[in-house]
Amino acid sequence: MGLRGLAELALVDSSDSLRPPGFDVMMVIIASLGAALATMQPISEPHVAARIILDPTLFAATLFLALRGSAGVAGLIQRGVVSVYLSYPVSRSSVYTAIAVSRVLLPAGTLLSAPLIVAGLVLLPVISRSPGSYILVFLAYLLQACMYGSFFLLAGLVAKSPGTASVVSITFYFAYNITMLILSAVGAAMGNSTVSGIADAMAFYYMVYRSLLGVGVEVWQLLLVPLLLLAMLLAGYVYFTRRFEPG
Repeated sequence: MGLRGLAELALVDSSDSLRPPGFDVMMVIIASLGAALATMQPISEPHVAARIILDPTLFAATLFLALRGSAGVAGLIQRGVVSVYLSYPVSRSSVYTAIAVSRVLLPAGTLLSAPLIVAGLVLLPVISRSPGSYILVFLAYLLQACMYGSFFLLAGLVAKSPGTASVVSITFYFAYNITMLILSAVGAAMGNSTVSGIADAMAFYYMVYRSLLGVGVEVWQLLLVPLLLLAMLLAGYVYFTRRFEPG
């Protein structure tokens, strides 16, 4: 019953997080963006195509996660829907996992993959040379988006207010990226490779892209964002299973 109940709950919650017309309109716009970017400039490598397409898409997907993920979860708490979820014959850990899947993984994966699929059809001769690198870059961007989304999810659970959750989530996203820019500038100005390396490591997709280009990447740089994702998911899990009260 555990896996079945988790899947059914994730499907139920997905009907809200992915509900039309907002999600459908966003999908069409992002998919069109992928097609436009694929035809606007000459591209000869699959991983280069993936990065050109996913750079702007990541921003759009992250904003969606902040609104439908963080604010959406807070709204579920306000409306008493989470209390209904907790009444299902599944554990709290399963409820948390189902919400994480429906509010973070599914929307992030769908929004990021849509332009890649469209561009892949347009650039099929190029992508077919190395489809593995194309998919690898997608997975790197997906992991980065899920890292943002895991924090947004925690913010929604703690805040229990859609407005507060949205503000906290968007503030975190911009603070994270501004910190990355500041560290990069400071590292370049001081000639400090460690500071610059931390700034680079904060963008996991950039580390994967560099490795595909054959540029040296340290192991710790590849681990920073995955560890942040794990830490945020664990924090959300502990909070939801031990301290969270819907009322």
